[in-house]
Formats: sequence, structure tokens, C-alpha cells
Amino acid sequence: MPLNDLVHAAITVGKPGVAHLFTHGWNSISDIIIRTHTVYAYLQYVAGRYGKSSLYESLDPTEKAAASYFMGMISAKVVFDRLLKTPWLFHVSMLKPLGHSFNLKGKSEPDLVGKNALGEWVVAEAKGRSNGFNQPAMRAAKEQTRQLRTINGAAPALRVAIQASFEPYLRFDLCDPEDAAERAIDIETDLDTVMHRYYSGIIDATEGAEVALIQGRQFLVRKIEEVGVTVGLDTGVRYLRLFGLSGRIPALLHPPDAKMYDGDDPQNFRVYGDGVAIALDRRWSDNVMALSPFERREGFGN
Repeated sequence: MPLNDLVHAAITVGKPGVAHLFTHGWNSISDIIIRTHTVYAYLQYVAGRYGKSSLYESLDPTEKAAASYFMGMISAKVVFDRLLKTPWLFHVSMLKPLGHSFNLKGKSEPDLVGKNALGEWVVAEAKGRSNGFNQPAMRAAKEQTRQLRTINGAAPALRVAIQASFEPYLRFDLCDPEDAAERAIDIETDLDTVMHRYYSGIIDATEGAEVALIQGRQFLVRKIEEVGVTVGLDTGVRYLRLFGLSGRIPALLHPPDAKMYDGDDPQNFRVYGDGVAIALDRRWSDNVMALSPFERREGFGN
């Protein structure tokens, strides 16, 4: 799994995700730096796989709980994007401030809803564990995905419970629960509004940015030097978002007669189904990632 996938997931999943990547100037850039650095600092490359770094191991229990939760969210984004052809995941909490009302009790609601390339809705619950796979946590995740019956009148095409854990290397486990629970609820939302929020703020980021041709498409790209990550956005996505037509973005990126393609580019970008491209500099190479976080800091540039 390319590290680009984990970085893309880190900066686009959950709340606020892409929604506020650049909305508040430097504060928003800082959010990308923090999310990206979490991946960089907590993982270490070992024999072709990724395990916990010494920094991760040194965290106290509260910090490990936060780190494992974040790894769970990343796992959901990667699995849905790469395996289930679902480029967009929205944290359920994103819907509430937008006037979309629903009420689930306590911890029963799933983390995420999403939209796949076919226009279908999906539901996901993500769990993370700092050590091995936890079966009770997976059972709880399965039950949480069953708490939504329909989204905009349609049953979700998929309900997936996902767990990220280390045994000792990073692994993702998933299962697909069956039908909705007996007392599951129905929710209504507006695709245009949700998509608008998913991409809001990135317009500011790409204002005056460099234009690059990637896989025959134009992207506005910006390098965040602090973490060695370059983020790109398809200019067509930017245009639709700018003119209040965010609901048309899925059709732009995934027309019915087009082959869905994403993947690597000779310029070292990896392009994703949501129109975002990610490139990493040599700080993210296997040789550097095999070092401890402290050694990376001390040795880079020598």
C-alpha cells in the first residue's frame, strides 16, 4: 500500500476533512501538517510493511486511544477508496450543523456515510486498536452500521465495519453486516450541500497555485514543505465548487461511460477518485521510513 494512500486518507477523512483544509489560512494548513505528521511519526517501515514506530509505542494510554481512533478512520477511507470504489466519505457529524436532523442514542451512530462512483450511498463504522484485532469492537462496529435504514429514501448499497490494528504490522479487517436494525432511522441530506462542504476552503488553497498536468488532466498543486507533501485538486472540481455546483462533481469525475481510473503518475503524484492528487518527497521513501522518527529528523538532509 503506497504511503500516498494513507496521507490522502489522513487529510480527507472525518471531520472536517477536505471541508476545511485551507478555510482559515495558516490554521488550516496546520491541520494538514498535524494529520500528515501523525502518519509520518507513528508508522515505521519494516520488511515491506508498516508497524508502530517507537514514538507510537511511547504514547500514554489516552494518546494511544486517540492515535488508534485516527488510524481506524484512515483505514475506512483507504478501504472504501481503493477496494470499494467510494471516493467520498463524510463524518455523520458533518450533516448535523447543515440542518440535517436525526437522532441516534449514545454511541450507536456510525462514524461515516459516503457516496460511491455509481451514485449509491454507503455506511461505515471505523474502529482502531493499538494492538491486535478485537472481536468485541468489531461486533459493536457492525451493530452501529445497522442504525441507519435509508439515506434519501434508499437503503445503503454497503454497510461496512472496519478495524485497524497492529499484529504487529498495520492491518485492516472488515465485515459487511446484513440489513438495518429493527429501530434504525431514515435520514435525509442534500448531496450538493455535503459535497460543497467536503471541498470548501480548498479554493483558497489553490488560488494562484501552480498548474500541473497529471494523467492528462489539469490540477492546481501546492507543496507543504514542512511535511514534504504536495496536494493537488482537479481544476474541474474547483470550477464546479466555485460556481455552487458541487453536486455535479461525482458525474464530472466518474461519468457513466468512462473507465474509473486512479493511480500513480510519472510525476510521483497519485490521483484519487475525489479529484485530489498526492505526491510525497524523499522524506517518505522506504529507506527513511525504516528509521525511527528521531533518526529521520536527525539524518534527513545529510
